Amino acid sequence: MFGNPDHFIYCEKTWKGITSVVPKFGKDVAAIMRNFRAADWSLPEQEGIDLAKEDGVVGEPWVFLIDKQGVVRQIFKGFTVQSTLEAKIAELVAGKQP
Repeated sequence: MFGNPDHFIYCEKTWKGITSVVPKFGKDVAAIMRNFRAADWSLPEQEGIDLAKEDGVVGEPWVFLIDKQGVVRQIFKGFTVQSTLEAKIAELVAGKQP
């Protein structure tokens, strides 16, 4: 996920949904969050800036579902409810490409 949960309520809600869902899938799923914009009290990581630029991220939060081969299978732009994330992650883990 690209976002800033400490700065933006929709990032916080989306990240909370992601971190609630990920443990259900054990070692098959990992969650990574990168900040790509400065908040009042923190600077973005260079990796986040570079990745956001490479992937065309505008706004936040953006969630990318990436398969084991590193292929982006789905992008959610903006707030995404936990049930939607869980369903799409389940499809990806089961080998169904969203």
